[in-house]
Amino acid sequence: MGEVRQPLLTLTSGKEYLVLATQGQAVPLGTPFFCDHRYYGMQPLWIEPGFVAGQEPAPYRWRAGADRTVLWDPRENPWVPLVRWGGRSYCVRCYDQVRLSRDSDGLTLTAVGVPETYAEAPRWERAIHAGLALLVPYPGPVFRPARLPQARLIRTLRWEAPAGRLVATARLEGGPAGAHLEQAEKEWRPRL
Repeated sequence: MGEVRQPLLTLTSGKEYLVLATQGQAVPLGTPFFCDHRYYGMQPLWIEPGFVAGQEPAPYRWRAGADRTVLWDPRENPWVPLVRWGGRSYCVRCYDQVRLSRDSDGLTLTAVGVPETYAEAPRWERAIHAGLALLVPYPGPVFRPARLPQARLIRTLRWEAPAGRLVATARLEGGPAGAHLEQAEKEWRPRL
C-alpha cells in the first residue's frame, strides 16, 4: 500500500476498533509533557474488541518534582522496544519512515528509526533559559537527545484481523558492541 504519512492509523471492522500510533512524536525542548512515552511511534493507543476497551494507552505516571524521567523512560511502556547500552535505555521516539502493507489476513506496519536517549539538561541551564524566557518567548532545553551510534531499529506491528490479534516485533541492525534489544516482542489478543 505504501508509506504512511498520518500520525494515527484507525482501523474499524465490524465490532473492532483499533488506533495505532505511526511515526510518533517527541519534543525535547520546553515542557517535558511532549516527551511523554505514550506519544512515541509504532504502538497501539487503543484496542476495542466488541465495543469494550481491551487495550488502553500506557498509564500516565509522574512522581512530580524535578525528576521527570518516568515520563520519557521507555521502560515505562511495554509496547516500546528499547536498546540497553552503556547503562542507558535508548528507543525510537519518532520513526523516519512507516510503510503499510495488506494481505488477506490483515495488515502490517513496518517502520525504521534511530534509537536515542534523553539526558536531562542541567538545572543551572534550565534556570538560565527560564530567565531568558521572560525576554524572549522561546522554551529552553529540558532534555538533550543522544543517538545510539550506527544503529537502526526496525519495528513491525501486525494486525491479524480474523483472530483480532496484534503482534509487535522489533530487531536492531548495527549499533555498538554490547547493545542489546529488550521489549522486542509483544502480543495482544482478546480475552476469551
